[in-house]
Amino acid sequence: MAQKKKKDPRKKEEPEFTWTPPDFNEREFLEKDIKGTKALWVTALMAIVFGIIAFLSQSVHFVVGLIIIAAGMYLLKFLYPLFKIDLKDLDKKAWAGNLFLFFLLSMGVWIILLNEPF
Repeated sequence: MAQKKKKDPRKKEEPEFTWTPPDFNEREFLEKDIKGTKALWVTALMAIVFGIIAFLSQSVHFVVGLIIIAAGMYLLKFLYPLFKIDLKDLDKKAWAGNLFLFFLLSMGVWIILLNEPF
């Protein structure tokens, strides 16, 4: 059977801590989320376009397609302002995610188009 611990009279009692949640601005959160989603859509659409362009350049050499995809990744920085997306709203994780999505999606479109039925 467990024994109760006796309070040490030498120890001072600590004041009770009450946790209060931080202020949450829902409007600001939603605006940032909508801007990130818009950037994601632009990235996806441009990746599809550049994947098709890479496929069309296949007759020259496959390296040309890779260069086109890399150029598309670089051009995203200049394409976002055309769609009224402020680059300051995207943090580094969002940029990395968008670039990774662009690369994989454009490669996927390119590979699918390389298959026989197309």
